[in-house]
Amino acid sequence: MQQVYKQQFGVLPPASLIKAILFNCADDIFKAGPDYKTGYGLLNTYKSVGTLLEKKYAGGEVTKGATWTYNITIPDNVARLKVMLCWTDSNANPNDNISLLNDLDLEVIQKESGRRYLPYVLSNFPDADSLSMIAHAGIDSLNTSEQVRIERPQ
Repeated sequence: MQQVYKQQFGVLPPASLIKAILFNCADDIFKAGPDYKTGYGLLNTYKSVGTLLEKKYAGGEVTKGATWTYNITIPDNVARLKVMLCWTDSNANPNDNISLLNDLDLEVIQKESGRRYLPYVLSNFPDADSLSMIAHAGIDSLNTSEQVRIERPQ
C-alpha cells in the first residue's frame, strides 16, 4: 500500500491513512462491526489497494474545537456504507489519567433527513459477558479509530 501511494504521489502515505483503509476494507469474520476477538475483521489487501488506486478516501487537518466536513455522494443500490476516521495522536505524559490527547468524534449526517449516525463502540467493562457483547453506536473517547456503518444508505 505504501508503494502504491508513493507511485501516485511521490511520498509515503500517513500511517493513519493506511490504518483507516485497512480497517475499513476488512471483511467481518465474527460479528458485524468491530469486536474484541477479531477487531475489524480479516484484512482485505486487494480491496485496500483498490481503495488507494480509486482514491476513495479523504484527509485533512482539524484544529481544537473545529469541525471538518466531507460530502459523500452514494450511488444507487449500495448495500453498505462504511466511513472510517483514523488519526495519529500525540504521546501522553507518563502517569496521565487520559492517554488520548486528541479526541476526535466521527459523525455521519444524512443531508435530507438530518439523521445522525455515530461510530461503533465496544464495551470496556472488564467482564467476559460485557466484552463479548456486539458493538453499538455511541461516542468513542478511547480510540484513534472510529467507524460508522450504514446498511442500505439513502
